[in-house]
Amino acid sequence: MWRRCGSVIAVVVLCVWTRPVHAEDLPVEIRAEVMSSLFIDIAGGVMIEGPGRIRLRTSLGALPRGYVRAANAIIQNFEPSYSDETARLVEDSLQSSLVWRTHFGWRPFRQRGFYLHTGYTRMGAGGGATGLQIIEGVGNISVPPAVLSVAATQSLDVSALVHMWDVEIGGEWTVADQLTIRAGLGWSRTFDARTDVQANWEASPAVSLLADQVAAEYEAWLERQIRKWFHPPTLVLAVGYQF
Repeated sequence: MWRRCGSVIAVVVLCVWTRPVHAEDLPVEIRAEVMSSLFIDIAGGVMIEGPGRIRLRTSLGALPRGYVRAANAIIQNFEPSYSDETARLVEDSLQSSLVWRTHFGWRPFRQRGFYLHTGYTRMGAGGGATGLQIIEGVGNISVPPAVLSVAATQSLDVSALVHMWDVEIGGEWTVADQLTIRAGLGWSRTFDARTDVQANWEASPAVSLLADQVAAEYEAWLERQIRKWFHPPTLVLAVGYQF
């Protein structure tokens, strides 16, 4: 009897294993999205979902200046030492940006609804600030009067590269035949930041040397500020088109 049962089980397994694979067995969905992730970016991207509802999402966008202002305001509410001068300095130093985000995710249920995403964000930003802004904003840079007189009119070029790890949970809904809405809450943590500050001042060699020292001190200060404060929560809203 056991031998007969074993033969039946083997036949069933063989039939299941070798049955034809249909398109519905290996569903692949491709979705184009436009989205806002508050405090991170406004972006456009693509999401691909494969078997097991495992998904890969990538997007390219920019950090709006208004998001930087909002983040500064929140930090100032919780940290009195984060002054108005510091907030303006950070905002001016991060005027332009390019944000690339890539997430892996999973949608546990067949119906639209709950999802989980985690991944990586790379933010390149740049801007500038006058030497006087930097000297006043950083607060601990001591310079002679000759540098102050030049710093009032000369600016420094600033660039920053920020690396973050992200998590996000949320829900999504189909609102028309191929139109979807996705909303979520997340958190991003900066694990590395690199800055580069250049003072290309037209001044005497002695003043230029001091300007380079100011740039080096500001470079280190800005890295510390980003690593200390730039761990933003995110509020995500995305509209997608399912192909």
